[in-house]
Amino acid sequence: MSACAGRVIRSRAVLVAIRIDWEGRRQILEVELAERESTSSWKHFLLG
Repeated sequence: MSACAGRVIRSRAVLVAIRIDWEGRRQILEVELAERESTSSWKHFLLG
């Protein structure tokens, strides 16, 4: 994903947590923009 900050376009990661129930239905639990898709970004996303 790209985001515009002022006159600069920067790439951003979109972290998405999805739950799948026993019937196979998907539910989005949380969505967050991050600077990059890294271990530290996921850790912050999952642990708060």
